[in-house]
Amino acid sequence: MGFLVWPTAQILVKSLPDAGTALRLRCGQTDYPKGTALTHHPPFRIARRVGRWTAIVAGGLALVLACRVSSAAPAFAEATAGKPAEVNPKPTAKPAPVRVQTSADPVRALLDAGWQELRFANWPKAQETFEKAAPPYGLAGRREHQAEAMFGLANLWQIRQPGGDQERARRLYEQIVGEFADTPAAPWAHLGLARLADTPEYEKQRNVELARKLYGEMIRAYPDHPATDEAALRLGMTYTENVGDRQAEDAGTAVLERRLAERPSNYLASAMHIVVGDVAQRRGDFRKAVDNWIAADSKGGVTNTPDRAILYHKIAHTAEHDLKDYALAATWYERIVTDVKRDNRYYVSKLGAERCRRLAAEARP
Repeated sequence: MGFLVWPTAQILVKSLPDAGTALRLRCGQTDYPKGTALTHHPPFRIARRVGRWTAIVAGGLALVLACRVSSAAPAFAEATAGKPAEVNPKPTAKPAPVRVQTSADPVRALLDAGWQELRFANWPKAQETFEKAAPPYGLAGRREHQAEAMFGLANLWQIRQPGGDQERARRLYEQIVGEFADTPAAPWAHLGLARLADTPEYEKQRNVELARKLYGEMIRAYPDHPATDEAALRLGMTYTENVGDRQAEDAGTAVLERRLAERPSNYLASAMHIVVGDVAQRRGDFRKAVDNWIAADSKGGVTNTPDRAILYHKIAHTAEHDLKDYALAATWYERIVTDVKRDNRYYVSKLGAERCRRLAAEARP
């Protein structure tokens, strides 16, 4: 094949027009001498030559293929000798169809479909689906189903972009809290009311005092509910976000530490520890900061790789430069090297681990 490909490549390169000719052809200028046949212009000469050599290459390929087929024919004949031809081969078994698990309860199935549409931001379909299960529209499900459908609609109007309706969401949340207080949706609706006050539409002012009041009511009304974990975290953050206000930071830290004492393994414990640790770092209490950050990692709530890299680096950097605890710093630099290799802190952490191991060895008596 080499004896065919190489001349073809050579002729293609040599036959290409120079840059000036190519530019003139693109601009529609044909300033060649009069009497020159059109087929003698560079592009047509290239076409003729390429056509000839393409035919040669195609012939060579066909010859090689024919040789390979003819050489394989005896082996194939020998392998199949004496075997009867299979006139009607048995069809291969079809794979079993994949069955989607659906709920036997039609209202439950409707609600599941509504949450699926909401997850993909298919607003009109989600609204239509939830309205079929929410009173007073259609299917008469159990009270918890009705409350869940109303909560789905309220959630839709709260987050829908464009076309959200915060006031409509607020009325639905209030209806759930007032009329369906005994259903599982009530605590989440209470949280929704607080979130509307805490993060309203862009044209409205944030009502921090109302948000704090609603968060506090929720913590007292549902002390052991998972939704209250989020309420406690957000209540604490309405105070700790006031950086430099010692009184506000103390109030926020107290809320978070009280929740951690009551429910140390709640699903937002890692976030609470990080906020408490950040406040302690700003105040110069580096030991408390590092202890809370390590607790955040141990609770398993930091699963995103970039977030873990940031957290590990904060622990290592603070341990090395502020606590002078080189052994602890080396341990967390090594965690970055081993656990989050693809982060851009990898090589810096590798050098940091070596440096801190050396400093820890020198500090030993």
